[in-house]
Order: sequence, then C-alpha cells, then structure tokens
Amino acid sequence: MLTHPGVPLHHLDLKQNCICAIQRNISVEKGLVRNALVHVTTLHRRFVEIQLLNTHESHCIPRINVSFHPHRSSWTVSRRTDAGTHST
Repeated sequence: MLTHPGVPLHHLDLKQNCICAIQRNISVEKGLVRNALVHVTTLHRRFVEIQLLNTHESHCIPRINVSFHPHRSSWTVSRRTDAGTHST
C-alpha cells in the first residue's frame, strides 16, 4: 500500500453484513450522506447493495474506478473502489 502524502487510502475489504459509514455525500435526497451508517447486504461485481440503518431503505452504490499520479512520479495508480464507504 502506498502511504505517501496526497495518496488516498486504497485498500478496503468490504464484507457482506458489515456496518460502514459513508465517507462522502452521494445523494442528500436519499439520505446517502457523509457519516451515514449503512449495512452492506450484498456485494456485486459492479455495485454494492446497502441498507441505511436509520430508515432501513435499500440502495445500490456503484463501484468506481479511481486513477491518480503520486507526487513526483511518472506512473499512475488505478484502483476500483466501493464508492463512499468505509468500514467502522
């Protein structure tokens, strides 16, 4: 794992039935906002099914590809992430 300044955390092991916190606002209208607690119900190849703990509403969050250039490097880091979630 790269641990240089400016390199975002890029290792996350989501497991079915874990509780996570959303790390960015995805949809204010649906309650998918920063620090909202969710239950991961199912992991799919292209998206993650979650359930909000406060309303029990189910939603699908797409997995996204992220690319960035570490500081002072000539190479690119590409990774697939689970959009906006972080295990608690």
